[in-house]
Amino acid sequence: MIGISLFNEAIPAAERTLLAKQIYNLAATEDLEIIKPVLPPLSDTSQIADFIGERSRFLFDVLGVPLDFLAEDDWMEHQEYTTVKTALRNLSPLNDSSERALALATTFNATITKDEARFQELIQVVEAHRKQFGLGSKAALKKLF
Repeated sequence: MIGISLFNEAIPAAERTLLAKQIYNLAATEDLEIIKPVLPPLSDTSQIADFIGERSRFLFDVLGVPLDFLAEDDWMEHQEYTTVKTALRNLSPLNDSSERALALATTFNATITKDEARFQELIQVVEAHRKQFGLGSKAALKKLF
């Protein structure tokens, strides 16, 4: 996600412009496999631009933003730049969403387990559902999707 660095105003404009040019010159990729990235060696002289790879344009492809504006000298003043920057600002951190989901599940669990009879009934319903639909494992569940 080096492409996000283009919108970090703490990085000098000259360095972001170099990133923009390198991302613009990347070829589009049809399918991206989910793989562990191979990173270049890290040294005292490493710069952000050293980490540009074939996936660095992914952000723009997902948002449907053409890269043409990155080739221009005033690329930070284009509408496309503003569009992507706004989209990035509106993202909620993954941990925040996960923490809310965990809190909701914990609250729900605490609510249903206060009454032992209801908890036993819930366990029986879950067991009956598993028998009816045969989804007793993650592998079986994955087959549905």
